[in-house]
Amino acid sequence: MPTTPALSTHFWTKRGAVQLNHGNVVQTYEVGTEGDRHVIVMEYLEGQSLGNIIKRSAATGTPLPLALHLRVILSVLEGLQYAHELRAYDGAPLMLVHRDVSPQNVFVTYDGQVKVLDFGIAKATSSTVHTRTGMIKGKISYMAPEQMVGESVDRRADVYSVGCMLWAAGVEKKLWKDMSGVQIMRAVIDGQVPSPQSANPQCDSELARITMKALAFEPSERYQSALQLQEELEHYCEQRSIRNRPRDLGRYVSELFADTRTALRARVEQQLSRASLVETTTTSEGRRDREPGDGAGGEATTFAATSTTNVISSSERSPYIPSSPPSKLSGGVRVGFGLALVVAVVLAWRIESRMGRPTAAVVSAAAKKAPLEEATVELRSSPGNAQLSLDGQPLVGNPSTRVLRKDSQIHVLRAEAAGYHMATAEFTSANESIVELKLEKLEPLAEQVQPVPQPARPLVTAPKHGSASRTANCAQPFYIDKDGIKKLRPACL
Repeated sequence: MPTTPALSTHFWTKRGAVQLNHGNVVQTYEVGTEGDRHVIVMEYLEGQSLGNIIKRSAATGTPLPLALHLRVILSVLEGLQYAHELRAYDGAPLMLVHRDVSPQNVFVTYDGQVKVLDFGIAKATSSTVHTRTGMIKGKISYMAPEQMVGESVDRRADVYSVGCMLWAAGVEKKLWKDMSGVQIMRAVIDGQVPSPQSANPQCDSELARITMKALAFEPSERYQSALQLQEELEHYCEQRSIRNRPRDLGRYVSELFADTRTALRARVEQQLSRASLVETTTTSEGRRDREPGDGAGGEATTFAATSTTNVISSSERSPYIPSSPPSKLSGGVRVGFGLALVVAVVLAWRIESRMGRPTAAVVSAAAKKAPLEEATVELRSSPGNAQLSLDGQPLVGNPSTRVLRKDSQIHVLRAEAAGYHMATAEFTSANESIVELKLEKLEPLAEQVQPVPQPARPLVTAPKHGSASRTANCAQPFYIDKDGIKKLRPACL
């Protein structure tokens, strides 16, 4: 199947991601296609993103403790250092740069492990394959100045992004909070990053110094590697007798999200009990159907193994689940194999439901006969013209009313509308009767940018291609260079 340049970039990075094998980087097991879909098989992690942890802790009135926040950042730096130093199988350095380090791409498990996610946009600095025309990779709030204007980047851009996270840890507030994308870009490009102590006088002066060095405007003035920043932070923690053990982090996250863990555990137990009932029912039916002359270990064993496969086939297909087990299995091995496959179904359900794909329930014949309690749930969003979808299936109308089984199954509502950010929400029919999403408007840069006075000295080297004159129309501050890279006009700085 022919691929576009953007798709080539995607698959190059995914093949590179498979080589990543470190305790602080999410493990990618396989990449490929399933029909016309691109599939990535990664390790299953149970926990929360750092972004979710920060939001929920703030909602409780008690921000994430500094010691635990630093524990997360130290682990992120360790994972980045590994990725930055990664070499190809032939020994050549890959020179990977993540380019989107942010709390949303840092995952903390309930036992305190920290994983850097989404190396899908990571790119080798020597690569000549560019991203899709007009796109800037990464989040503006965590983006280094040289990345923001489309210049070449190296590992020091990731160090800058970690510096933004470190600023938030020391101040207990996100850097550039409540500022628009255009305002952030102007401040970053002008080198106007506020000191942590200017936002929070209680911030430790040594931590503020480390933070501002990581956020230096010139890459040459920053820490030159993630390891250098990591060593500085570790020394700071030793001097201040700050203990930040992984088990303390795991305990904190587990307690903070105790309700979420309970819902997920109920879902797993539900799937296991249903699958166990299917296996028991089909195995007993297989014994009744056997001919009197059948051997004790022949056809019956094969039938039980086949029925276990039916549990998998009745669920949503997953490219990494085996299509069928061996035909001859002993009783103990068969049960163990069946449970392993059921666990794989549950894990696949969690991954694919995040991707917006529907999940079919594993229901036995006995369960179908049992009376089911139902609940009516109204699904809606604003604006009213938003397209709703439930568990990956488009809905007609907004609002839309659905009759769902009243159980602990987690459903995903999604809303999309032109000119708005997409929004999603998870809910269970047992707890919700109305689920509503409010979409936030996109911020069109062309409408918000106003001409500003030219700074006394340019802080960023002007792009080599497509440079604009000082009389350029700054209502359109960006241009696309000959390589398809989106850049900012120097006259609009």
